[in-house]
Amino acid sequence: MIRSRSWLFLAVILLVLFSCVVVSPQNAPVDTDTHFHYKFANPRFLISNMEIDFDGTGQGTMKFTEQDHDDVENKFSLKASTIADFIALFDQLAFLKTKEVYQTPKDFSYLGVATIRYRRGSDEREVTFSYTENKTMKDLWDKFRSVENQEYGLFKLELAVHYQPLDTPAQLKAIDNMLKDKKIAEPDRFLPILRQISTNDQIMTIARGQAKKMIDFIESGKK
Repeated sequence: MIRSRSWLFLAVILLVLFSCVVVSPQNAPVDTDTHFHYKFANPRFLISNMEIDFDGTGQGTMKFTEQDHDDVENKFSLKASTIADFIALFDQLAFLKTKEVYQTPKDFSYLGVATIRYRRGSDEREVTFSYTENKTMKDLWDKFRSVENQEYGLFKLELAVHYQPLDTPAQLKAIDNMLKDKKIAEPDRFLPILRQISTNDQIMTIARGQAKKMIDFIESGKK
């Protein structure tokens, strides 16, 4: 009996030690002290103001202003692997340590102005630019826009399905193009609504067929 209890105690200790092993960066949890902020503004665009905020756990909010419409605020959640990609890009830039100015000498503010802010623990920095020639910053900018494309595209698609069914094929086409151009952060985020569309007899045949093709495309990319 004593020997059995000893083995049980040893097994529990090993389990605790195993659970404390350092995990890979992509799966490593990040606390809420890590914060990401992105804003793009151009009063002449259809979307005059877009803001994205999320923390190290992936919990975030998208706020945007669209011409002739009320402001919209939606919550979303990102994967740990997506957060890891953001952190890797900020680390490549040494963003919190450098004072590099990313704005090119030429002013492109007529195309809109981007603001990126990053906080990790007590360190925080914000930069603003209309265009940059820094490749890593371009990649980071594209990464933020891939989240914007994803969440805004999902919002517009859900709106079309529930309130403007005739607009569904156009929204699907726009999302499909971004998927093929790899401008969506997490393609499988669209799978639930695409499956809903593909099996709904009340939705146009062309939209159902398009949704099925998009499902196949996304799932083939996961293999």
